[in-house]
Amino acid sequence: MADVAGKYVPPALRARVGAGVADAKAIKALKGHMNRLNVSNLSVIVRALEGLFRTYSRNVLATAITAFVLEACLSADRMSAHLLSV
Repeated sequence: MADVAGKYVPPALRARVGAGVADAKAIKALKGHMNRLNVSNLSVIVRALEGLFRTYSRNVLATAITAFVLEACLSADRMSAHLLSV
């Protein structure tokens, strides 16, 4: 199998590239839910996060959640204050 440049890519490397794409999709979905987080829709977001954890790697999602919360704690913008209040 050849990539776009025409070079052979071993199966092990192809698997890593595919995993990177899936990880990016998982992180994008997670950020979307976290950005919509509000007191009124907390239960809906929790159910959506449970679905993400069933679908994607727990390590990737846990790392992304940790980074998102730490970033919110360390930045001083209005969104961070809102997220911390939830």
